[in-house]
Amino acid sequence: RDDVESRGLGDVYKRQFTMTGEGNKLIYTYTYPEGVNTSGMADAMDGIADQMAPTFELIAETLKNVVEVDNPVLVVKYMDADGTELYSREFSSAPSSQEEL
Repeated sequence: RDDVESRGLGDVYKRQFTMTGEGNKLIYTYTYPEGVNTSGMADAMDGIADQMAPTFELIAETLKNVVEVDNPVLVVKYMDADGTELYSREFSSAPSSQEEL
């Protein structure tokens, strides 16, 4: 597990990033520190995830080049400082418009 601290527009936007793997899933988890107001964030994250979906699906697709799984999935999670999940969404390597067989 790798931890990377990133900064946005000042310390208010500082967050902790972890990347883990479980089965066929690569999980990106962003945890906001104490003091960050996260109310209403889920709605905002959903819109951002919609915009980022093609990029997240491409990341999942390229995972096939480095891991031996048939259907890799990228999971994006946002957590509050107390561990409460604010938002989570999965992106598979197959475009979301395709039906599962």
